[in-house]
Amino acid sequence: MMPKYIPIIVVVLLLFVAAAGGYFFCWPKYQEFSLKKQELETKDESIRQREEYLANLENLSKKLLKHQEQISKIETALPDEVSVAAIFKFLQKTSSENGLLIEGTNIGELYNLKKTGAGVQQMPFNMSFVGSYKSFKNFLSSIYQNSRLIEVESISFSSPPKEEESNLFTFELTLQTYGY
Repeated sequence: MMPKYIPIIVVVLLLFVAAAGGYFFCWPKYQEFSLKKQELETKDESIRQREEYLANLENLSKKLLKHQEQISKIETALPDEVSVAAIFKFLQKTSSENGLLIEGTNIGELYNLKKTGAGVQQMPFNMSFVGSYKSFKNFLSSIYQNSRLIEVESISFSSPPKEEESNLFTFELTLQTYGY
């Protein structure tokens, strides 16, 4: 009787050994394979997202190139470097082109620049000019037509003394410009 059951026992033992061997040797390799496959899928998705991002940046860059003129106007209006000398050179040139003389300046506040949102600096200062009303009007028009962002905060003026009989007024301006 014994020999009859021996092949069945051997088959069952072989099946058990094969199952145990598969569990201890093949299952970890399968788990490692599944993990590597999942990592590969994650990296593929990451690469796809980066390619989409770069394609989107390229499209935006092409759109910005179409608007280069407007962008350069913005860069001129808000320069990267705050230059007090450049501001006064512009104001001196503009005032002389319009028939005004600079009588005085007060730049004390320029050295205490105020930061506004997004790194923009406010630069307030005072200037006084001497000239005719028409010249002053043309000067203000030139300032507002310029691409540089200069705001006139306040204007005060005084007429010449009665004994002089001239049409030259003194104009006091509080101006403000911006920069990064």
